[in-house]
Amino acid sequence: MSCPNCGAHLEVSNQRFCQDCGNKLQESPKNSELAQKSLTPPEYSNKHQLQQKPVKTPISRPLSKRSLGFGIVSLVIATTTFNAGTSMLTPPFLLPPSGRSILIFSLGLLNIVGIGFGIISSVSNKQAKRTEPKNTAMKIGSTLGGIGLAFNSFLMIAAFILAGIVVV
Repeated sequence: MSCPNCGAHLEVSNQRFCQDCGNKLQESPKNSELAQKSLTPPEYSNKHQLQQKPVKTPISRPLSKRSLGFGIVSLVIATTTFNAGTSMLTPPFLLPPSGRSILIFSLGLLNIVGIGFGIISSVSNKQAKRTEPKNTAMKIGSTLGGIGLAFNSFLMIAAFILAGIVVV
């Protein structure tokens, strides 16, 4: 007997695979007859077939949750830098003017990070709109991301003006 794929001589008559090319060989007539015979009566096997129920997959909204999370972080950075900046501008001044300008410049850099989080929130929200149904996390994330982006941009410009980096 030889392999129908590569023509190699088969060493054993009831081989399942060719030893040269690995091709699956046809079953012998004895094996196919046994496979067709059922050990259970047909009337029993027809009545008791397993019914497969559809599997419920949990609804996951990673993009809208990401948008919400980054929007919250952006807004937290904006409010933190606003509070820190305004506390440095009211008397009593604990730092000398050079130290205050360095600290205000640092707050402006932190606002740049907040702008980045606002942008990531907006991008995640746009991706979520394409792949997920509308939900509350998406709406709130979009709002917080936009507010955080605008607030951080304004505070960054104000911090750089106060630090003397940008001259008006």
